Amino acid sequence: MRSTAWCAAALKELGRGGFGRVIEVELPQSNSLWIRRSEPRRYALKLQLKQHPDQAASEVLALQRADHPFIVHLVHAFSFSRFFALLLELCPTDLNRLLCETADGGRSLGLESQVAARYMGQAYLALTHLHRNEKIVFRDVKPENILISDQDQAKLTDFGLAKVVTSAERMQMCGTMGFLPPELLSVEGSFINSNEGAGSPDGRRNPGSRSSAGWDPFKADAYSFGVTLQVALLGEDGARKKTIRRKGPMMLPMNLTEADNAELLAQLRENGRLSPDAYALLVDHLLPHHPARRSRLTDAEVLNHPFFLQELGCEDLEKHLLPECYQKS
Repeated sequence: MRSTAWCAAALKELGRGGFGRVIEVELPQSNSLWIRRSEPRRYALKLQLKQHPDQAASEVLALQRADHPFIVHLVHAFSFSRFFALLLELCPTDLNRLLCETADGGRSLGLESQVAARYMGQAYLALTHLHRNEKIVFRDVKPENILISDQDQAKLTDFGLAKVVTSAERMQMCGTMGFLPPELLSVEGSFINSNEGAGSPDGRRNPGSRSSAGWDPFKADAYSFGVTLQVALLGEDGARKKTIRRKGPMMLPMNLTEADNAELLAQLRENGRLSPDAYALLVDHLLPHHPARRSRLTDAEVLNHPFFLQELGCEDLEKHLLPECYQKS
């Protein structure tokens, strides 16, 4: 990131979190070498206080490495006196906001299964790209970190907690309460970004660590993805909606035991609210509490699972969703 006298017109706040806020900006007309006149003039500007430099640096490095159609595009990075600033492609909404929209009767019932399969399939391909090609674990999969572009495509965002996995180092435990896999909750001093504001005033706790030889960080992403999929499919039938100060309505997990959650999903399957394929993907592969029983997202039994193929009417998820230039030859 470099220092600059760059300025832009702020239009509105898009969101805020533990490390800063995101605002919509419009760039002035200029002869800048890094913005062509044919490019959009409106962007999302993420401002992060310099008291968290590691988070900003981690996000920039991850976004620079991850070229993928379902990952938000980093346009430029700046350094100001008080903030690090990331200029990102502008997406008008996110999955959480869509899920919090109410249907008849005042309840939020999730997305239609085909829509959920498409958005979550796109997020899934972004995550498997990170896992397989970049060896990056995302560590904060949740609805508000899945943006929806003006082309109606899901885009993974907020890489502040993303981490390149190596066999030699100890991994920091972090994520958002409710979406964290059970194996991380037992780590004393874990870094937890709590949507409920628990713990310290900003919902953060001191980092802990565990040897990478004793657990699988990629399976942690699989669990968080499974929780997000359940929320996307079921809304308030499989989650709870709560208004969080300074954030607004949030769709949050129920924090049930594995057995109780499986029983809930079985009931919803029996009454036709959840398809058998979705139930099998969640209960058998993504949401087991013990990592040994949970799949990686890149495992053959998850890649091209019948849930995605049946809902999207295709035979290969990557060929169906990815632009041809990104497909494996």
